[in-house]
Amino acid sequence: MPSPPSGSFLFKRAEDGTLIKVGDATWDEDLKIPPGQTVNVTFTWKVKPSDYNKTYEELTAVKPADGSISPDLNKFLTTRMDEWAGFVFFDYLDNVKIDLPRDWVLPASKF
Repeated sequence: MPSPPSGSFLFKRAEDGTLIKVGDATWDEDLKIPPGQTVNVTFTWKVKPSDYNKTYEELTAVKPADGSISPDLNKFLTTRMDEWAGFVFFDYLDNVKIDLPRDWVLPASKF
């Protein structure tokens, strides 16, 4: 029998602060974020271009000679990141809500 999830990962919309559950998000199941501590955590989820009337092929049609991300894909991902004011993680095991504010700065090479 599968075990229940250890928590929920949600986007906080920049527009109005609404929380949107990210159904396909994954993280280390042993994740512990101590109160008041800074930790490095990786949450992973899929961004589906079709949800925005785009295709992956459209976004990657231009292939820079230096091997970097295509300008269209970079713009698409940057726009998605701008839609989020931060994230929230509900830890079901420790019964806590963890706000992950938007204070990140990602260079385009991280996408």
